[in-house]
Amino acid sequence: MDPRVTTDTIGSTLKKARERKAMSLAEVSRVTRIPAGTIDSIEHDRFDDLPGEVFVRGFLKSYAQAVGLQGEEIVARYTSSRRVVLVTPLPTASPVEPVRADRRRFGVAIAFVLLLILFTLALSIVLKPRGHDMPSELSSLTRTTFARRPSSRAPEAVLPRRAGLSAKILKSEALLVRAVPYGDTDIIATLFCAQGGKVSAMARGARKSSKRFGGALDPFHTAEVTLQDRGSDLTTMSEARIVRVRAGIVSRLEAVDAAGVALRWTRDLCPPRTDEPGAWDALVRLLDALDEGKTEPNVELAFFSLRLLTEVGYGLELDQCVVCGKLCPDDRPARIDAARGGIVCLSCGGARFQISAKLRQAARLMQRGTRAIISTDEAQEIMKLAEVAMAAHADVAK
Repeated sequence: MDPRVTTDTIGSTLKKARERKAMSLAEVSRVTRIPAGTIDSIEHDRFDDLPGEVFVRGFLKSYAQAVGLQGEEIVARYTSSRRVVLVTPLPTASPVEPVRADRRRFGVAIAFVLLLILFTLALSIVLKPRGHDMPSELSSLTRTTFARRPSSRAPEAVLPRRAGLSAKILKSEALLVRAVPYGDTDIIATLFCAQGGKVSAMARGARKSSKRFGGALDPFHTAEVTLQDRGSDLTTMSEARIVRVRAGIVSRLEAVDAAGVALRWTRDLCPPRTDEPGAWDALVRLLDALDEGKTEPNVELAFFSLRLLTEVGYGLELDQCVVCGKLCPDDRPARIDAARGGIVCLSCGGARFQISAKLRQAARLMQRGTRAIISTDEAQEIMKLAEVAMAAHADVAK
């Protein structure tokens, strides 16, 4: 069925396609690596319950391909249904040259207002009571009352705290993935935490003194942070200390570059406030390997790129065509469209990027967490492929 002409909603279209293939929610979840709860939300058109527009489009594309529909058409339907109708601004009347008489009346009105203000000011000066003109009790009271006028707005420090705003304390190991200066002394830190995933925190006074958080806001080192969460997007960092120093990374430029790229990928691909234990483990292992310096940094980074995609649910399909499901023999090269999610056979249009049979087998192992021996050039191929896949699912800055 062509999803463009159906009267069903997006969710019901996908659900009917799944039922025609006799696939359960668990089977779709296993194939697409989309949580079953997310699939249920999609089938009931509860898109506002999902993490964000970028991820919704990725989920829809993967789901559609898994049940034999065209992912691009489903995404196009979703985009059209969510499009915001722009309000046409009201036409502005063209200026009309004012009539000379109107100008004259306007000038007279301005002059009258100015005279009224001057008259009121003069009257207030003349009639202003002085201390010797008033009874002593009234004079004393007036001096006391008006000696210091209190502010009508209470200081922020003494405002009563509203119920329900008590801070929730979050404590976790974390890695700094971005730091943005704020004001003269503060920093807004984006952290990737072992518990809680990506979290933004205000580090007050961090720029004023490097001792404020004990160097915990330096990249590449694992820190233990304590955050106060009051329910807003921005938490407050109250404590931080380094628990794992990686001085070996900063001593080699290649390791610094690789670590920086890995932190950027993690920051841009992982959704906020979502536990990602697999991605955390993969990132820590990469930084430890770069710190030891026993392997080529780009090879380690290539391994991490595939692991990260897999752990956040965007792993590439390297066994069969993502369009028709035809298996690709192990001894044959394959054409991969990373934006579509994996292999696209020639019968389904193919793809520009071709990967050798040997490198495809290595990539399959790496996605499953098993190391494979690859060259630096092959590592560059894998990273190029991974970045295209990341760009298809999230706003990954090049």
